[in-house]
Amino acid sequence: AVVGAGLIPYGIWLLVVSRTRPVASINGWIAVAGDLAWVAATPVVLVAAPFEFSTTGFWAIIVVGDIVLLFAIMQLWGILRSRVPVRQSV
Repeated sequence: AVVGAGLIPYGIWLLVVSRTRPVASINGWIAVAGDLAWVAATPVVLVAAPFEFSTTGFWAIIVVGDIVLLFAIMQLWGILRSRVPVRQSV
């Protein structure tokens, strides 16, 4: 319940940020940091309470962590692609 309560405002924030043009790079970095925090917390949760989850729940947590990692990678890729290259003087 606590995780869900935190994800609702985060999801609303992501929706608002994604609809602004151009998206400020700081917001992209915040999204990447949030995703990486989720990924880092995944093994901590599984190790801290290994018997609290069914086998299906255990694997569901791992799969969701993997999906969130893919989101972080794609967001980071987007941030790095959006940077304007610096012109080199000749």
